[in-house]
Amino acid sequence: MKMVSSRSKSRKSNMHKAQVAMEYIIVVGFVIAISIPTILIFYDYSKKSQYSVILTQADNAAEKIAEAVDMMSYYDEPSKIKIEVMFPKNVRLVNISHNEIYLRVGTYSGVSDVTKFVQTNVTGTLGTWPGIHIVTIESKGSYVLVSDNE
Repeated sequence: MKMVSSRSKSRKSNMHKAQVAMEYIIVVGFVIAISIPTILIFYDYSKKSQYSVILTQADNAAEKIAEAVDMMSYYDEPSKIKIEVMFPKNVRLVNISHNEIYLRVGTYSGVSDVTKFVQTNVTGTLGTWPGIHIVTIESKGSYVLVSDNE
């Protein structure tokens, strides 16, 4: 019969505990190493999707205004209409002059420009705040005036 000393059992028990702890640390490290890049990729994709939606909304807003301006160019003064236009967040500049409607929008990678051309001379000012704008489009004879009710 072989006798095992208590010191030997204690040493084996401590080595087993150390091995379990090391395996636990390796597993947790592996999970963290996989999780962090996955979270960063998801965050990046989420931001790009959000700005894609913002650019689409800006394009829709400019298109709606351009269509109304083209329609009003066929009418005489003092014809006017009011339309509701949804402006997204991050619109930094709205320029309405000559024969174009121009919006500058802040995006994930900098700024993007949305431009729509119209058939007639157009002028006006619009605010850049996000939300619904009530836009007045008014025929002035030789040009069309665009404004909103701030």
